[in-house]
Amino acid sequence: QFNSPPVNAMHEGNELKIASALADTPAAPLNKLPWLVLGIFMAAAIPLTWFGLPWYQAYQLQQKAYVALTRAEPIKQQVTAFIGRTGFWPNTSLDANLPEPSSYRDDIVHSISIASQAVIVITLNPALPHIGGKHMLLIPAQHPRGLDWHCESNLPARYLPAPCSPAR
Repeated sequence: QFNSPPVNAMHEGNELKIASALADTPAAPLNKLPWLVLGIFMAAAIPLTWFGLPWYQAYQLQQKAYVALTRAEPIKQQVTAFIGRTGFWPNTSLDANLPEPSSYRDDIVHSISIASQAVIVITLNPALPHIGGKHMLLIPAQHPRGLDWHCESNLPARYLPAPCSPAR
């Protein structure tokens, strides 16, 4: 039970006596409602984490694949300009006057190279889980208005960046 301090201690105006009177009162019992709310929250958080964590990990890998794709954008522009200038479709990085494929290596990209008919091959770092060593291909096609590029990949569908997804 919670006992209130004596009435005379509160009306005397002496702060020391009030503090002393309050210190003598027993502590109020813990309210059980916050613990119940915390328990319900934890019961809901565990399944959300169980299902949410794999989704988030897949999202992170999809974003890494997208970053790799954007790192090839300057190369795509250089190859497009090269073909427009020379009319020749390069079959190697050397043909297009580009650096060695391994010069693009970092924590996401293993290499970016040019294959037959100006296809840009992005190889992902083998150390990446689920997507390591996989490829994304940027394939050019000649149209009257210029080159169009589309993406193909051997990545599992859940890790494909939007520009490479089959729905596009």
